Amino acid sequence: MGIIGLGYVGPPLAIHFGKKGFDVIGFDLDTRKIDRLLHGESCIKHVPGAPIREMIAARGTSGMDAVIIITDYSAYDFPEIVKHARLVVDTRNATRGIDAVREKIAMA
Repeated sequence: MGIIGLGYVGPPLAIHFGKKGFDVIGFDLDTRKIDRLLHGESCIKHVPGAPIREMIAARGTSGMDAVIIITDYSAYDFPEIVKHARLVVDTRNATRGIDAVREKIAMA
């Protein structure tokens, strides 16, 4: 499971899916945030660091079954993400205009 955007929604969503048994990879452009998360530290007051550390320790090598887009920040190459994903759940209409593979995109 890939989650694009690790602001206020991404980490709790990642923890939720991780607890359900999914392998989760988070993506964000803020390198400081990524560095903190990779060290098992939470960037959000109400999200503890322990579940993040557990997920990092249990991370497998399997590919992603789905990518959840929770940001529409234009620096991401959404057509390329859709091209390589099996399923994309788009919560921000970031995939508008990508018509070739609409069957892989679920709008939420």
